[in-house]
Amino acid sequence: MRNQVLFILLISLASLFSCAVLLETKGDPLSKQFQEAENGDADAQYRLGLMYFKGDGISQDLSQAAKWYRKAAEKGNPDAQFGLGVLYFHGQGVSQNAAEAAKWYRRAAEQGSSDGQLGLGLLYFLGKGVQQDDKKAYLWLDIAAAQGQTQAEVVRDLAGKKLDPEALSRARALSREYYIRYVSPFIHPSILNHKQQ
Repeated sequence: MRNQVLFILLISLASLFSCAVLLETKGDPLSKQFQEAENGDADAQYRLGLMYFKGDGISQDLSQAAKWYRKAAEKGNPDAQFGLGVLYFHGQGVSQNAAEAAKWYRRAAEQGSSDGQLGLGLLYFLGKGVQQDDKKAYLWLDIAAAQGQTQAEVVRDLAGKKLDPEALSRARALSREYYIRYVSPFIHPSILNHKQQ
């Protein structure tokens, strides 16, 4: 009987050891996220910021979200740039600053982010953080709408109604130019080929 108990204990210990080794090699997803973020991986920094923003698997902390978004944003991650812009616009985890929101929305927008284009277009339409400009609002919102941002269409059309026909024509031409400059380079070639067919 004693041998059976020892055998069961040994099997249990071996199984616990195997689990510990498995955890050590696979790692806790959260600690792996922290490690990758600390090592400078911009995508990991963005994901960690998003986790803090949503409180996903971690306590919600908007200051930490801003910290990690900023690290990724400064490395050029457009999702983090947009996220940081949102935090600045609403004053969440950072002091409210519409001009700073516009700066980060612009950086995201110029990397093809339809969210950044929508945010920047809305700021131009409202005159928050930037000088109010219906032509710039129209062109950024038009680009966002072309990428599927349906809510951009409504405000784009409102901005368009405020423009005279000549200004509207210029805004449309600029929109096409900006699309080529700020969206096309970020579209995967297979998508471009599909759109051209």
